[in-house]
Amino acid sequence: MPAPTAEFLATCLRAAWDESALPAATAAAQKGAIDWPAWLQAACEGGVAPLLYPVLRAHGVLPPAIEESLRQAYYATAARNLPLFQELAHVLRRLGQAGIPCILLKGAALACTVYGNVALRPMADLDLLVRVRDREAAVQALQAAGYLPTTEEMWPGFTEAFGHHAHLARPGLPAVTLELHWTLLPPPHLPDPEAEDWFWETARLASCDGLSALALSPEAQILHLCAHLLQHGDLQTPRLLWLHDLAGVLFRYRGEIAWESLLTRAQWLELVLPLRQAMERVARDWGTPVPAEVLEQLRGLSPSRREVRRFRGLTAHRRTAAAGFLAQLAVRRGARHRLAFALGTLFPRPRYMLARYRIPCPLLLPFAYPYRWLSSLRRRTPGTAPGRRNMGKLPADGRPTD
Repeated sequence: MPAPTAEFLATCLRAAWDESALPAATAAAQKGAIDWPAWLQAACEGGVAPLLYPVLRAHGVLPPAIEESLRQAYYATAARNLPLFQELAHVLRRLGQAGIPCILLKGAALACTVYGNVALRPMADLDLLVRVRDREAAVQALQAAGYLPTTEEMWPGFTEAFGHHAHLARPGLPAVTLELHWTLLPPPHLPDPEAEDWFWETARLASCDGLSALALSPEAQILHLCAHLLQHGDLQTPRLLWLHDLAGVLFRYRGEIAWESLLTRAQWLELVLPLRQAMERVARDWGTPVPAEVLEQLRGLSPSRREVRRFRGLTAHRRTAAAGFLAQLAVRRGARHRLAFALGTLFPRPRYMLARYRIPCPLLLPFAYPYRWLSSLRRRTPGTAPGRRNMGKLPADGRPTD
């Protein structure tokens, strides 16, 4: 995408929070240097087309055909999200009746706390956080509500022992996918009970379209978004929607963010490097209200050696699933724990292999294991969600992310 077009897209997105951005976008559009097909393609692929429509409509910024495309994206997102939020209300009632507190994460949380409109923030699924002690009860409550696991476990109890969330789905029209998290930060971060307590203690009540639920505090939300970017290797070429989410939190809570607490928790959670890169990026490209002294303090923080190793592995230009497996293996505590993780990942039970690789004949099962190992060496670029085509992903099955 040409540089003027990319800058114009960032200016348009900033107009939701910055009053000076809309006149700047109007002036840029009048110069006639915008590649409109490329601009629209970038907005759609980046997941921000619905966000642009209410900001730019009826201001004479867009050609009619482009504005109509944004209008369609906006209403398509509304049509997708409204049933999701209705189902979310049902799920929250079920968990509440079971006495299980939960925190909204990702798309649903941001729609409530940052965007204030369920038609703005595209969502692939629902994400909820429960406490580790409530994990089993939460799964049972969701199963009673019609939710079923979407995949076979590598071995019974493997997800509980080594994972951080479970994928569940409720069949029907529309089908709903739900990710139930019991630790906030994904592997290779290890669960930290004190950190998890902090996330819960600082959570706030959020409301949107009659729905009330807990959501992360601004500081915790910023750290979680940065961890999400790191998990997907997207700090250099992030998805536009995820950067917009971070910028939105910074604009929405300007004047409220406890910067010292944020920096302290970043060191504690070993998220100094992703926080530094992401904050510098949105401050430079989006003009977010981050105090200069905070950026200077952030540049002065020293990450731990373990964080540096993990950061390099997760942000390598072309990384493999095997490298991710080794990164997770390295942080497991104790030889027995590491051995159980390695064996369970390298040699899943036959039932899992038959389902995972869609093996038509059980006689072919022995060949699936070498295929699993060898294909995990195939390189993939950061940000490429490993799905069915990347069959060799060792630690877990890939899923669409929001």
